[in-house]
Amino acid sequence: MSRARARPRLSLADLASRFTSREQVTRLVCVEGWSAIAWWGGVRFADLLQAYPPADGARWAEMRSLVSLDGAGRLEPYYVSIDLETARHPQTLLATHHNGRPLTMAHGAPLRLIAPMKLGLKNIKAITHITYRANEPPDYWNERGYSRYDA
Repeated sequence: MSRARARPRLSLADLASRFTSREQVTRLVCVEGWSAIAWWGGVRFADLLQAYPPADGARWAEMRSLVSLDGAGRLEPYYVSIDLETARHPQTLLATHHNGRPLTMAHGAPLRLIAPMKLGLKNIKAITHITYRANEPPDYWNERGYSRYDA
């Protein structure tokens, strides 16, 4: 008989106390043609995967923001996914800090994905949920005309 895995709820304080803090300088590249270099601090996604491993057969990490806002300031759920191989990359970070300070709303508070090997549209801000999936989950930008292979 299979047992359902517990769904942990982790706060930023939990992340800070349970995982080693990492720092990196990263260049993010946007599909719109701009790029930016910044200092980020946080937890390696690989460390989270090791502490909370996905079920057998899972291949994707789905990330959702239930607090993101659209251009008019209305709630607009935002969601992207990355394959678990990308999540395990040593430069894939769940960022809690930007330039030595806690993330601001503009930079993705409370938690932001930094995956420099992906285009900026995959570097989701304001993450509130992470779920492991066997099949590729829906993607916000793919549903709006961007190829899933662009990122």
